[in-house]
Amino acid sequence: MIRAAKIHNSDITAETSANYLFFTDADYTSLGSRIKCNPAVKTSRDRDALREALADGVIDTIGSDHAPHLLSEKEAPYAKAPSGVPSIQHSLSAVFTVCRQDGIPFERIASVFSEKISSMLGIIGKGLLKEGMDADLTVIAPDKEFTVKKEDLAYKCGWSPYEGMILNAPVEMVFLGGELAVKDGKVLLPSPTGKPLIFR
Repeated sequence: MIRAAKIHNSDITAETSANYLFFTDADYTSLGSRIKCNPAVKTSRDRDALREALADGVIDTIGSDHAPHLLSEKEAPYAKAPSGVPSIQHSLSAVFTVCRQDGIPFERIASVFSEKISSMLGIIGKGLLKEGMDADLTVIAPDKEFTVKKEDLAYKCGWSPYEGMILNAPVEMVFLGGELAVKDGKVLLPSPTGKPLIFR
């Protein structure tokens, strides 16, 4: 529907999250309510359609859909468990892993995480890696794999649906406004400060 609608209206956009590109309903067997989201994680056919849409540009942006519910809340019976999962720490690596699995050009990652949202909203100084832009950068190790371990989680809720899984491209450094803010999982700035966004 989105693919067809975009033919008639170029202002229509679409977003998904790493959870929907990574998991399928088969994962409910091992993860249960831990991957309960709204809308629900669906079949491998649905996931593959989203991956195709990511590859060919129908998906414009990736949202984190970050919802750090306590594990005690998520382990309630499915109908009573809250929707959403803690995901922001591993979204980039999960999407990179998906792209590597399916042969999706890595340029799509830069587009959906940064470039497209800045151009869609007309945010000045963001979204591109070039002179004159704000130096907000995430540095990954594209050829590395890592196992998601509980002791490495930055979430206060203390869990992740990706625990025990092997992902590609760990985040090694984050720069905010040109300052090194995170290195090897350690926050270096005492209290990162943001600046107001400027729109066209």
